Amino acid sequence: MRVGQTVIVYYDPEFPERSVLGDPKPILQNETMSIVLAALIGPTFIVLVWRFRRRKN
Repeated sequence: MRVGQTVIVYYDPEFPERSVLGDPKPILQNETMSIVLAALIGPTFIVLVWRFRRRKN
């Protein structure tokens, strides 16, 4: 980017400190995928650990 170059800024009118340069859709898609993966992998891991410990006893 250069000084004087036009940029697009998206911001939340209620919280203007929350802003992003450019289109926020790709950022939100990346976050959504991370949340979905964590929601699927986290509980699965917990169940597997619980089952493994239960078998040991």
